Amino acid sequence: MTMKFRTFTIRGDGLAGQKASRYEATVLGMLRSYEATQTGSALLKGFAFYAREVLVFPYDGEVGRCNAWANSDWGMFRTKVSFTAQDWNGLSACYPKETVGTSPHEVLFHELVHGLRSAARKLGTFNSNSEEMVAIMLANIFSSETGRRSLRRDHNGVVPIVMTSEEFVRQNTRMLTAFYKQHPEFCRWVAEVKAPFNPVRTYYLTLTNVATLRNA
Repeated sequence: MTMKFRTFTIRGDGLAGQKASRYEATVLGMLRSYEATQTGSALLKGFAFYAREVLVFPYDGEVGRCNAWANSDWGMFRTKVSFTAQDWNGLSACYPKETVGTSPHEVLFHELVHGLRSAARKLGTFNSNSEEMVAIMLANIFSSETGRRSLRRDHNGVVPIVMTSEEFVRQNTRMLTAFYKQHPEFCRWVAEVKAPFNPVRTYYLTLTNVATLRNA
């Protein structure tokens, strides 16, 4: 059994019976829940824009015990996301206590940013550090919109950052410029998000000869 949501196919690979059904229903609910946020809506709009089928299936342990991944691949599903929500809830050893950026919704959002880059055929055009920084930045915007006060600093740890959008732009202008050039439409949709931390909005408002934001 599989479930469909927009360009996503959710499949409980390696699971059977009720476990597979629960997995698929959980991921479906999470994807639908993103529609309730501006950042999540922008992300889903991006997948619709690039119109590439995405497969989401249980985390397979490929990159360590407590992790998730997204990548480009061959076959029917050129973009794949391997993620299990239960690995990131309060009952999992992977998530022993409340830490920044590691709730199930935040982890999936991070991987979906990689997935969006894959759907746009841009994943891997940045070095690995910049690919991770882009995903962390977008997930931090989502976290900020949903009420997080502490945001994630980097991919390797859960040490929070306390940084304004303006400071982030000053420190990462080159990355933001490259990201905007590859995803101008998506950046505009993210720039519409009025979150306490949104460097994409801050950067976009410095540009000239671009579409005016509806809520600028």
